[in-house]
Amino acid sequence: MKKSIVLYLVVIILFGVSFLFNYNFKKKFFESNEALYIFPKKTLKMISLGFNNVIADFYYIWMIQFYSSTGIGERIEYLPKILETIGELDPKFSEPFTIGGMIAALQAGRLDLALKALEIGLRYEPYEWTMAMDAGYYLRKRKMYKKAFYYYDIAAHREDSPEFLKRVWADIAWKSGDLMFSYKLWEDIHKKAKTNYEKEVSYHHLYMIKFEMDKKKLEPIIEKFYSIFGRYPQSLEELYIKGYIRFIPKDYDGDPYIYNPETGKIKSRKRFLWK
Repeated sequence: MKKSIVLYLVVIILFGVSFLFNYNFKKKFFESNEALYIFPKKTLKMISLGFNNVIADFYYIWMIQFYSSTGIGERIEYLPKILETIGELDPKFSEPFTIGGMIAALQAGRLDLALKALEIGLRYEPYEWTMAMDAGYYLRKRKMYKKAFYYYDIAAHREDSPEFLKRVWADIAWKSGDLMFSYKLWEDIHKKAKTNYEKEVSYHHLYMIKFEMDKKKLEPIIEKFYSIFGRYPQSLEELYIKGYIRFIPKDYDGDPYIYNPETGKIKSRKRFLWK
């Protein structure tokens, strides 16, 4: 009986809070900085009567309504504080942070606030992988690969994260310019591959990254040879014979690279599209 009374009180309070929020929203009261302090976190906890998760659900629904219009404007600045409130009420409620990041990144075009929203979520749910993945995705779309690598690293190492994240992480390492680290990641993926698709994709990346690394080492040496002799070496073997290289590099399959003595350029025998 006591539980029923408490539940009725909570419902009445929620209706009252909902009415006030909607009333103030219609009057555009939320254009002022004081709007977020109508119901501080301590007050919300007090009026929840122990049903913090119910208030968090309500706040989340209100957040979606609050940002449902196209002209968000300055209201997007309130997003981190709204999410902090939800997180304090229900730390295990991860969905608002994912949606908050989506609103900031895709609707408002604010990458900084999207990352902030997801960081707040990660603080409350440090073992959750989707928020780190989302942060990496938004950075990846903007070609900010080094920052994206940081978040994909987090996501890929969560206990329940899907296997494809390790492939994305390895790909981001390559795009950020760390060829050797990317190569090592793809080696590990290839070694642990459980499907033909994983083996094929990892093989393609290993082949192309090895070629890029060898090319990056060889071309400056070839240019140095040209500056001394006024010509390109007749073959890669000539570089080895004259002591410019300690060994003749070969591709991932163990085959020699294709070398053009007229241009000093090397090519791989195979070429794969990235997946």
